Amino acid sequence: MYLVLIGIIVMYLIYELWCPNKRCPSKGNHIQISDKYYIHLHHWIIHSLILIMYVTTCNVDCFLLGLILGGILQGLIEYSDCFHIIKKV
Repeated sequence: MYLVLIGIIVMYLIYELWCPNKRCPSKGNHIQISDKYYIHLHHWIIHSLILIMYVTTCNVDCFLLGLILGGILQGLIEYSDCFHIIKKV
């Protein structure tokens, strides 16, 4: 159980350091759907998909589970637009 908590804290801090002031350098999670709009796959969505695949196919490692959960929690807690998926260019 402690490993899950440590993993959550570690991943939360990694995202806080990697995306200062809520500005992430990565744009690899943008999918252009028209000239005016794109789909933004927030990192919490990507972590959620990884969690579903991981839990259903592997033996769960507590630290890795914590890392995945930390990414989900950070994305949901820190961003007010976390549920806005389709955005204007």
